[in-house]
Amino acid sequence: MKKWIKCGQLFDATSKEAKQNMSILIRDNQIEAVLPTAQVGAFDGEILDLTDSFVMPGLIDTHVHLYFDGLVDGFAPFFDQYPGEILIDAMLRAQRDLLAGFTSLRDCGCAKIGTDISLRKAINAGRIVGPRLCISGPMLVTSAMQNRYTDGAINISGPYQAQDAARSVLGAGYDQVKLMVTVGVLSNGDNLGASVMNYEEIKAVCDVAKELGAITSAHAHGIRGVQDAVRAGITSIEHGILIDDETIDRMVDAGTYLVPTLVTSYYMLKNPELLPPHVRAKEENASAIHKRAIARAYEKGVKLAFGTDCGTPGCKHGKQTPEFEIMTQCGVSPADALLSATRNAAEMMKWNDRVGTIEAGKLADIVAYTRSPLEDISVMNECAFVMKDGVVYKGTHAVSLPLG
Repeated sequence: MKKWIKCGQLFDATSKEAKQNMSILIRDNQIEAVLPTAQVGAFDGEILDLTDSFVMPGLIDTHVHLYFDGLVDGFAPFFDQYPGEILIDAMLRAQRDLLAGFTSLRDCGCAKIGTDISLRKAINAGRIVGPRLCISGPMLVTSAMQNRYTDGAINISGPYQAQDAARSVLGAGYDQVKLMVTVGVLSNGDNLGASVMNYEEIKAVCDVAKELGAITSAHAHGIRGVQDAVRAGITSIEHGILIDDETIDRMVDAGTYLVPTLVTSYYMLKNPELLPPHVRAKEENASAIHKRAIARAYEKGVKLAFGTDCGTPGCKHGKQTPEFEIMTQCGVSPADALLSATRNAAEMMKWNDRVGTIEAGKLADIVAYTRSPLEDISVMNECAFVMKDGVVYKGTHAVSLPLG
C-alpha cells in the first residue's frame, strides 16, 4: 500500500538541518522516496498531512530495562512474577515507549532468560505491537558485583569463563553482551566507579562479540574501568560518570560511543523517597559530576548515543524524553541531541542499514511534533505522531493500540 507524508519541516538526520516542505513516499513498510513537495506531480495513495509539523526519524533509546518500571523499588515485583507476567508487563511498557516516539529500543539486561527473546520474536512476527528490539539477555558480572540488581546475571571469573559466557549469550540469540565493569550509584558501598572486572575478562568478551558480528556495552563509571573497556574494544560505555579528559580522548580515538542516561538522576532527585538516604547522597554528588563529564565528552567529540536507563527507580517507560532537555543543558546542541537518538544510535547498534534516517530504502519509522525541537527541545516530551513499519500508531489515521 502506498502512502504519502506531506511534511512542513523534515529533519531526516542525514544532516543537522531541517528541510522545508518535503514529502515522503512510503510503500508498505519502506520509504521509497523523499523529495520536495513541489516536485510531486500527483499524490496517488493515502495522504498524511503533517504540513504543520516537524517530522523526523523514529527515536531509538539505546538503554532501557523493559522488565522494570521505575517503581520506588522497581525490581521487587519482578522477582515475584512468573515469566508470563513478566512478558505481558514488558510488552505494555514497550508500547508506552512506542507511543512516546521510540520505534526502536535496546534492552540492556534481563534476568529472566528467554522472556526478552519471546517478546522480540512476537513483535517481529507481528503478533503483538511494539518497538523493534535489540536485546542483551543476562548481564555478565563478577563476584564483586553481587546484589539484587544483578540477580540472574552470569557470574564470570577469568577470561576463559568470560569467553564462554559471551558465546553462551550470543549463541542463545541475543544481539549484544552487556558487562558490569564497575560498581554504580545503586551498588552496595560508597566507592562509586570501582572496577570489578579486569581488562582480560572484558577483552575476552569483546573478541567473541567481534568474531560473531555483535556489539557490546559496559556499565562503567570509574576511569580505570572505562579505560579498560575502551582498550578492550567495547562498543559503548553506559553512564561514564567519572570519566576525565584522558579517558575521553581514548574514547574519541577508539570511536567508542557514550550513552549518557542523565534522566535517571533527574527522576531520582525529583523523587527523593525513591532512594535510601545513603544512596540519595551518592546520587546528589554523582549528578553534578556526571553532567560535567557529558559536557566535556561532547565538547571533545565523543560520539553520543541516546539512552536513558528507563525502568530504573523513578524513570517510567514512556516518560524518558526529558533526557533530551538535560543533554542540551550539558551543552549538546538540539540537533546533536536529535542525532544521538536517530542516526548515531542506529550506527552504534549496527542498524543504520534500516533505521536512523529518513532515506529511500529505510524502514518507515517516523515521528512528528507540533513545533520544532531545534527551537524548543522540550517539545520532545509531546510526541504527536508515531509510525513504525509504515503503520500509524499515534496521530492522523492511527490504529488502535490497547495499553494496560
